[in-house]
Amino acid sequence: MPPPGVKNVEYSSADLKLKGWLSEDAGDDKKQPAVIFLHGGFAFDLADWRDAEPFAKAGFVLFMPMLRGENNNPGIFESFLGEVDDAIAAGRFVSSLPNVDSRNVFVAGHSVGGVLTCLVAMLPSPYKAAAALDGYVDMASWVAHSPATYTPFERNDPDEVRVRSPLAFATTIRSPLRLYVGEAREANAWLAAKAKQAGKDCELVVVPGDHQAMVGPAVQQVIVWFRQQSSQ
Repeated sequence: MPPPGVKNVEYSSADLKLKGWLSEDAGDDKKQPAVIFLHGGFAFDLADWRDAEPFAKAGFVLFMPMLRGENNNPGIFESFLGEVDDAIAAGRFVSSLPNVDSRNVFVAGHSVGGVLTCLVAMLPSPYKAAAALDGYVDMASWVAHSPATYTPFERNDPDEVRVRSPLAFATTIRSPLRLYVGEAREANAWLAAKAKQAGKDCELVVVPGDHQAMVGPAVQQVIVWFRQQSSQ
């Protein structure tokens, strides 16, 4: 059950009909910028909405999609592959809403959602800019330290790992990307350095706090940055 001011909606990703939570229309007939926030972990709950709620309070239309294979959604959990398609589809859905300024649709995410945010920023999408919060962007290292339940693919196949790794595609960034980091710094720093060397708009931003504590301060910084991007 969503909290007051939030409604359950359905969006399409190819032939999948997926669920999500959307902040209610302010009813003022104005088009607002929007943020799609990709939750951490491999399922969505109320705590994820609370992490992202400051975007709605700051005047952004906020959409938090649930992805394939989670929260009773159809589809199969692919771990950083088909879920990227869902994240892009969520942006297309929000861009089509009558109260959204389709020129100013942004994507952000924490942890697992931060990794997805990076991968989305490397593909054609509706997003004007992207902000990844403490995502672990070196998939080879992540796979080596993760249980099999998190890796429903051939983890010993380098190609299966590489296709899911933002660090492998730093030179392909299409949207301005900010990497907000608390603890997951080293690989994110490598990603930012490789991207900048290739002339991409990518910066590392260190935020005080551990993996969870950094979320609140980082979201406030992202709000400021997205507002700056909206005015351009």
